[in-house]
Formats: sequence, structure tokens, C-alpha cells
Amino acid sequence: MTTGQKFLYLQELFIVSSDKDFYQLIDERVKVWNPIKKQIINQEDFFEIYNMQPYNFALLKSLMGDKSDNIPGIKGLGPKTIAKHYEFLKENIKYVPDDVLRYAENHLEGGRAYQLLVDHKDQYLMNYRLMKLTNTNIPNSAVLKIIGLVNSKIPEINLLNIQELVKQDKLWNSFKNINEWVLSNFLVLNSFAKT
Repeated sequence: MTTGQKFLYLQELFIVSSDKDFYQLIDERVKVWNPIKKQIINQEDFFEIYNMQPYNFALLKSLMGDKSDNIPGIKGLGPKTIAKHYEFLKENIKYVPDDVLRYAENHLEGGRAYQLLVDHKDQYLMNYRLMKLTNTNIPNSAVLKIIGLVNSKIPEINLLNIQELVKQDKLWNSFKNINEWVLSNFLVLNSFAKT
């Protein structure tokens, strides 16, 4: 960090996306706002839905696969089987792929679900590498730009600007009522605008 650079710490951070891949980033500060469902998913919501901690979500998806990202799962390991045989993933402990593999290797006599993982170890590890959102090395200039954007005034949603973008992109016929769509999907974001 250079001299004079401010340390940035946000009390709350919202990721706006309907992509469930971002669920693995949820923690006490980070929440995911799904604009399609108009729903905020926090740690408690995530645990209620998946019966596990968000930081282990990529492990679950690595076993099951992800059709939306064209990542094949391990055939025979669906949500119910995983919940039954790999229930330790719901513990309040952050696991890594080797932990899950070691568990399967130590429980081979406990059923087919463990042998499947051992037999498809390479696919599982590849899935994890593809699904895990990791920190990247971001150049200092980009970090400073991001900090500047975060610390700057957040403008309110401008209906006319959105209409102009829709018109430029020739998407006008994609909406029954553009005004209603913007109001119902994005106007709630104005509550985050800094004054």
C-alpha cells in the first residue's frame, strides 16, 4: 500500500447477480442480491437453503457439477447422496478438496458414494479449479480505481439513461414495458445511492 492510500473496509458488501457461483463468497459482510428473485441471500439464508456454510459451496458444486457452466458432475452423486455421505460439509469448518478426498478414501467400505469420488478424483479436482472464485493479482492502478469508485458518490438509477441504452442496443422489443421493468428490478438499488 502506498503512502496516502486509504485502507478500504466496507461494513456490508452486496454482489448483484443471479449466478449462484457467487454464493461461495457470502460471509458476515458479503451478501448476494438476486435481482430476478428480488432476494438478498446472507449466511443464514444460505445455510437454511443448502444446510452448509457458503465457504464449502464450491466443494458441493464440484461433486454435483453445474449445468449452467457446462461442468459435469460425478454421476451418482446428487444432492441427497452428498448430504447423506458427506454431511461433514455442513460443519462450521472450512474444508479443501483434499479433505473431501481423504474422507472418501477412509470410508470406502461405507458405500458407493465414496468409491465414485475416488474413481473420479481428477474430474472433481478439475471441477473445483473451475468453480472456485479465487483472489487474483490486481494491478495497483486497478485497485486505486476500484477504491475511487467505491468511495465516490453512487448515482441514482436514471430511467432515461436506461431507456437510451436499451434503444442503442436495439432491445426495445424485448420488454413489454421498459419503465415497469426498470422500476421493479432496479429502482430498489437507489437505496444504496450515496448522498
